[in-house]
Amino acid sequence: MELVTVNNGSLVTTTLTIAEGLEVQHKNILELVRSHQADLEEFGRVAFQTRVVDLPQGGNYPLTVAELNERQATLIMTYAKNTEIARTFKKRLVKTFYELATNQNPAIPQTLPEALRLAADLADKISERDKLISVIQPHSEALHRISLADGSLCLTDAAKTLGIQPKKVLIPYLKANGWIYHRPGCDHPIAYQDKLQQMLLEHKVTTVSRGDGSEKVTEQVRVTPKGLTKLAQIFGGK
Repeated sequence: MELVTVNNGSLVTTTLTIAEGLEVQHKNILELVRSHQADLEEFGRVAFQTRVVDLPQGGNYPLTVAELNERQATLIMTYAKNTEIARTFKKRLVKTFYELATNQNPAIPQTLPEALRLAADLADKISERDKLISVIQPHSEALHRISLADGSLCLTDAAKTLGIQPKKVLIPYLKANGWIYHRPGCDHPIAYQDKLQQMLLEHKVTTVSRGDGSEKVTEQVRVTPKGLTKLAQIFGGK
């Protein structure tokens, strides 16, 4: 069975191929495609074809088959049951798409319409790549920052880890967005209860040394690793 073929210069597979690979009835895969057609068509039009299938006992019957590109095929398989057979086939299909895409030599357009279609396809791919990078990069930077943190941090140290100013950026943000507040007569910030329950912030009793050598016990708001992760994602692109 040929998993992936080239149709009009594009790599495609079919619902029939997917059904055979997953060892399920074709009507089940076709029903998945029809149920999620709107999702699939975010990655291109789903092409339905009618094929004539020969019966073993003689005669034939028409069979509706959907043709899917790589992204559509990958998406529809996420909607299928994740059995051991399904996981094995999914890996085979993904590898086949990748190998053919890597080795495929793009045809040189012979006419102006073909050249325009090729240019449009390339523009779409570049746009999708840039969008993906814009989503991934802040989160990648955020994870790197978190990996350098050890336990909960005071607001000043949390700001340094995030690469932002504590008094001008972090603390005003936390106040404006319901993370911390100042109780009248209290000189230190206090975490809102919901942020404590979500384990984004915590209170720790801290002993502070005064200039005269005495000590003062105070309750300090600290940012937990979970809270730092969320803040790093918020400030990741800044």
